[in-house]
Amino acid sequence: VYYLAKSHKLSRLRACAIVFAFTYVLGVACILGYYGATAGSFGVFGAPFFDVLDYATSKILMPIGGLVIVVFVGFVMRREAVRELLVPYMGRTGFKIWYFVLLRCVSPVAIILIALRELGILRI
Repeated sequence: VYYLAKSHKLSRLRACAIVFAFTYVLGVACILGYYGATAGSFGVFGAPFFDVLDYATSKILMPIGGLVIVVFVGFVMRREAVRELLVPYMGRTGFKIWYFVLLRCVSPVAIILIALRELGILRI
């Protein structure tokens, strides 16, 4: 709503109406894939619309989001800012291990491998 209001110079009411309409249409599309006369015939790629959204969310968007977060925190954010937030909880040694080994090396590779496995590209 905020993005629509600011970038397209819309009132908040109009931006809310647009978001509501979009969400409503997605919800109806998900319902039509499972219930009533359209059950089984209303979908995308031969699957109900909800299943397509579920697949896209769990197997594509979530791994991409995780990878973006790992890359942002590990390579874009200043190390001092991250250290200031986390050292009180994990100590200096724990932070060094987490930051240099887990965050920058293990996590990106693990996320990519899991995503490739979930997409059926890699068999592990």
